[in-house]
Amino acid sequence: MSENINQQVERQRIIIVPGMGCVPVRDCNWYAWLEQELQKDPNDRFSVILEDMPDPHSARESRWVPFIRDKLKFDEKTILVGHSSGCEAIMRLTEKHKVRGVILVAACHTDLGDENERASEYYNRPWDWDAIRANTEWIVQFHSPSDKLIPVAEGRFVADKLKSEYMELERRGHFMSKQFPEDAEYKREQAASLFTNSAQDEEEFENDRHRRHSKMRQTRQIQREIDRQVGMIDKFNERRQQELQKKQIPTTTTSTRSYLTSLSSSSSSTASSATDRANRGGGATEKYTTTKHTSGSKLY
Repeated sequence: MSENINQQVERQRIIIVPGMGCVPVRDCNWYAWLEQELQKDPNDRFSVILEDMPDPHSARESRWVPFIRDKLKFDEKTILVGHSSGCEAIMRLTEKHKVRGVILVAACHTDLGDENERASEYYNRPWDWDAIRANTEWIVQFHSPSDKLIPVAEGRFVADKLKSEYMELERRGHFMSKQFPEDAEYKREQAASLFTNSAQDEEEFENDRHRRHSKMRQTRQIQREIDRQVGMIDKFNERRQQELQKKQIPTTTTSTRSYLTSLSSSSSSTASSATDRANRGGGATEKYTTTKHTSGSKLY
């Protein structure tokens, strides 16, 4: 019974959309590695499409979106995988077209003040977040706090708008390595859901998906609270420094000594009072240091 069901299921079509400037595409980043990993599937469940994009160094929407739509032949059962500029192409595409799922690696929603990005045409109008959500069964995002090209705040903003399953991976930069095992593993998991052979299996898979999404929402709430607390501490430190500067209380060991020495000719009571004030000021000027930890579901 199970074998017959498996035979009736079509191969999952996956289209990989690379980043700007990635040509030849199979020589860049993790794209060819991911294609090969999925093609190794023992059940032959995947049909992977990876092609050089037109206009690769500008990645204009007017060239990329029609190419994906008309040449790569996606449909409502397709999974789209985008990296960097490929994410924006996919988001514009899914504003108008339905797909099964979307995986976004290092996505952004603004041109970041870059002229080349501005010329790519993706950012000249608001994003239709509601339409993107409505046209996709599920959305997964990967970003890294160490990304120097697209700040992690961009990815978090997109995740919040799309209500995606969002994962931050440490020390991955802009995801330009030759391998991306987390992405491959996630696709295998999604493909496995296509081969469930009972209502109970489907129910268990859906429950697991809802649990993951709930965990992601909790993680984002924790991150926002951490950001709020850090902001409050920073403001407190700033106000305290301003107060100390107004009082002209020294903040270093050398200046404290000079300050106390200058008071030595005063009366003993005045000197004692000044010393107490200086000691209190020195303690108060110790700068609070806060380490901001990035919350998120991390894969290792």
